[in-house]
Amino acid sequence: MDFGLEGKVAVVGGASKGLGRACALGLAREGVRVVVCSRSVENLTLAARQIADETGAEVVPVPSATAVVVTARAQSSATQLDNIERVVGMVGVPRTRTAPPAP
Repeated sequence: MDFGLEGKVAVVGGASKGLGRACALGLAREGVRVVVCSRSVENLTLAARQIADETGAEVVPVPSATAVVVTARAQSSATQLDNIERVVGMVGVPRTRTAPPAP
């Protein structure tokens, strides 16, 4: 299916695995130049390489710790990839608290 995205630039957060990786892969298959972001540098590097190898698309890994850092780094990456036209935020948040006990 052609969504007319070839040559566009997208930033995908949480792209090292799961839904974020699937979104990045789908965009890359459409010919989108993808900036992939994740907190895990090791997983991110592997995912970026696999997506690029599978699709032939340009994939730029951008390690990050927070959404603010993702945005700033993605904007700095935009000089390498022209203008960012799509942003996909698929960022998981670790559960740190449990629900209070039932009364």
